[in-house]
Amino acid sequence: MSLIDRKIRFVTLAVGKKYRDHALTLAEDIRTITDNSPFVVLTDRPEVFAKSDSLIPLPSSLR
Repeated sequence: MSLIDRKIRFVTLAVGKKYRDHALTLAEDIRTITDNSPFVVLTDRPEVFAKSDSLIPLPSSLR
């Protein structure tokens, strides 16, 4: 099933270490509870997030 075909999607903003850590925890919870629903993270450090089929880190210029 492609990302477009999936009905549930999650999006969050994670700027700063504290919020990146929260987003990583949330990503793990989403992976556990749902069947790999897409999770987009807008973040200042996309390299912190391991890219997978369901986790999509996008760069943000917010500081």
